[in-house]
Amino acid sequence: MNSAGSLRNIHTGKNVVYTGPVFNRPFATIINSHQSLYPESAHSWVRSTIRAVESAASFNAILIGSTGLSSYDLVLWRAGRIGADQIVVMPVAGRDRMDKIIAECLFNFNLDERKTAFLCFISNESPAKSPERDRMVMAAADLVYPVSVRRTGRMRALLSDLPESGIDRTFEIPFETVKRRPVNCRVDHPDALELDGGYLTHWTRRSKGPFPGEKPADYYQSILSMNEMYGGSAFHALQRILTTERIYSSSNNIRGKHAIVSFTSLPPHQMAELMIWERGRVRYAFEPFGVAVKTSAMKKIGARPVIYGDKALYNRLKEADQPFYQYHGKDGKWRREREWRFAGDFHLRNIPVDDIRILAHSKPYADLLQNGGFGRYKIICLQK
Repeated sequence: MNSAGSLRNIHTGKNVVYTGPVFNRPFATIINSHQSLYPESAHSWVRSTIRAVESAASFNAILIGSTGLSSYDLVLWRAGRIGADQIVVMPVAGRDRMDKIIAECLFNFNLDERKTAFLCFISNESPAKSPERDRMVMAAADLVYPVSVRRTGRMRALLSDLPESGIDRTFEIPFETVKRRPVNCRVDHPDALELDGGYLTHWTRRSKGPFPGEKPADYYQSILSMNEMYGGSAFHALQRILTTERIYSSSNNIRGKHAIVSFTSLPPHQMAELMIWERGRVRYAFEPFGVAVKTSAMKKIGARPVIYGDKALYNRLKEADQPFYQYHGKDGKWRREREWRFAGDFHLRNIPVDDIRILAHSKPYADLLQNGGFGRYKIICLQK
């Protein structure tokens, strides 16, 4: 890279704002097509992307990229982790939100503001779907490192418009579709079969990105530190609950945006039938890891069964009852979940240890929990 890095191909003005340190060295970008929602350190694109970032930084290049997709976030995190200078290109809905978004990015990725500049442009585009962002990143780069790019698509088209002298293919690999890893949701262990009534269970599942309360920097660090498992797996969700002694509430898909924690009164062997792959959401509805709490203890702290009904029922309910409303669904299909809810975050420390059971997929996972400092709880295997 011999050219002096600049923003000569980006026209700053009324709708484009540059803030932060000014760099006068060559710019490099690492590009990937959209990748798996569940990146693992074993994935070829992850390993090659990390090597590309470290190579560009070793040449003292300025990394230019973005955020909002794992393919950009991984570069952003790793560049910050190794102390590389970088420029983050981001769409923002308005100038009044720019300072807040920049501050959140610096905090979430543990970035040094002395080494990080931001190129923000006013746009209503989602950070996850921004053609203009991709164009600006590619246009500003003196050297482009393609890693895992589809044969067709936006990134391939942008790449094909560049002179070959501006492309370093050292780390380029064929694009691969990551196959789904099936989860065996069978429940047949005698201890689990005996857990038949008298408990409410919160089941976990894999997370698309950081867990609630987890910084993206910690999420990507966990991904790189694990060789054979996704760092946001259902098992790690359970580990995090036990470590923090907290289940974060969520308002996702809850009418009225009430923040709640969901439980079910279904015993494990019946719940296994609902642990199905949801193709549209690219995840299992539930996975065989969970926290079960005696129903009597849950009632004492305000947990309540869901009020199922038609869509008109919600507005007829008292305000205090609305967080517990759930549309019954077509043919009443949601009723089979036998859901209970707790309003707000759920803290395990508010429940006597003897009233809690930890549910693990199988003995290897149970042993990991037992040896990981959670032996104060009774741990139950779901499978023989």
